[in-house]
Amino acid sequence: MIKFKKTFLCFSVVALIVLTAVQQCFAATYLTSDGFYYLPDDKYNATVYGCNDNKTELVFPDRLDNYNVRSIADYSFINNGNITSIDFTNAKYLRSVGYLSFSGCSNVKSIVLPYWINSFDFGSFQNCTALTQIGLYARVNKITEQCFYGCSSLTGIDLPDSVKSIERFAFGSCKSLSEVYIPTSVTSIASNAFRNSPNVTIKGSYGSYAEEYAKANNIPFEGISAYDVGDVNMDGGINILDATLVQKYVVGIVELSAEQKHLADYNNDGDITVVDATEIQKFIVHLN
Repeated sequence: MIKFKKTFLCFSVVALIVLTAVQQCFAATYLTSDGFYYLPDDKYNATVYGCNDNKTELVFPDRLDNYNVRSIADYSFINNGNITSIDFTNAKYLRSVGYLSFSGCSNVKSIVLPYWINSFDFGSFQNCTALTQIGLYARVNKITEQCFYGCSSLTGIDLPDSVKSIERFAFGSCKSLSEVYIPTSVTSIASNAFRNSPNVTIKGSYGSYAEEYAKANNIPFEGISAYDVGDVNMDGGINILDATLVQKYVVGIVELSAEQKHLADYNNDGDITVVDATEIQKFIVHLN
């Protein structure tokens, strides 16, 4: 932990040094539009480098002057305490959010990240300590290292099914984080992805990597199913076929998936026996 804190401090110092250098280098050459500072990347696209101090609710446009808003620069809004919300839903050409770009924006309460964004960099939203809501629809393939580290007011987040990996400290020190939905697309999670986030419960599909990870790291897991308990064959109804399927499983004739086992444990005692088949039969004839 001491080593991590030193590393994190070094990152912060380097970030501030680079930020100062960038501001000094471009102060006289930024273009401005709608309160945003930007520079063209080519004749069609531009990168945003910051905004004036009057902006509190950042609603990024699709274009600044004649340029598509394509990316948010590294360090661009770092430690900006004036910002209260970030919304990219109008910025349809935006593809990437840079390194530490919104880190330390301590008054941001909400962020909306639409599906056309396809990459975040290291620590993009870390230490946004007032952040409670994230609309994460971006088609990113990973939650990058320290992306939401230190977002101590964040209570929950659903990851999109484009995500394949969750990197180091991605949700570290998120003290209020109580639930994270992890889709079946995720097949890699760093062992310290949720370090110092003591209240988190992972939600996901039965038999998924998310369940395996939660158990291996002593994190509570809550399975999610689209079917009612008792609907063992997952056909949308509970009938004698389900009771028969349980009986076949008990005697070893068939095997059930992890989700089917959850649905078959009708009395929720952690074991699948003929008692569960009987309880399903009772339900069918309205005896329970």
